Amino acid sequence: MKENYFTDVDYFKIDGKPILMVFNPFVLSSNQDWQDVFSEINNQLNFITFSETSKNFNSDNFISGIFTWDDPKDELYEFGKKYKYTIGSFDFERHHFENDERVFFSELGAKEEFQNALDHNVDLIQAVTWNFWREGNSIEPTLEYEFHQLVTVKEMLGLERNVENLILPLELFKKRQENIGNELNNKKLDQVFYYIISLQLEKANELLSSID
Repeated sequence: MKENYFTDVDYFKIDGKPILMVFNPFVLSSNQDWQDVFSEINNQLNFITFSETSKNFNSDNFISGIFTWDDPKDELYEFGKKYKYTIGSFDFERHHFENDERVFFSELGAKEEFQNALDHNVDLIQAVTWNFWREGNSIEPTLEYEFHQLVTVKEMLGLERNVENLILPLELFKKRQENIGNELNNKKLDQVFYYIISLQLEKANELLSSID
């Protein structure tokens, strides 16, 4: 990991050091295990572990911080103050029942958790998660909820609550399917992709609309 990932310019870093987040280690389960691992890296890494996992170790000498998971409690944020970094979280998992059917979606819960993380002045906030379907933890667009979770995230970030730009990747995918084998159009679609990832969304929309 040190040779192939941590040195990559695009690898996520905090204060110039790459971060490694571990949810719940089962193999490396003792202080000595982790000390042996990090002896090869010295002080070149920010090791962030799940808040509940960190309580099992006397590991202040190699843990840089903790991250919360679904439904983080105030006491976890208070516990995180003993470390250099605390990463908060929010999720859409809280379920309720409608007409005796379980509904895995809670916009209100996500907003409350997001605000709670802000109130605790955390260093980062993570969304739990992109597509953990089994537990209902997902923000990926679905047939059932469409773009609702992503639109809610945009609102929490203070952005306009709409789906226009969120639909662009889906429209690009559809155009790819329609233009299989069409070399000219696929070159244009490549350019649409680069417009999207560079946030030149007006240009992306304009070029995409021009492709038959």
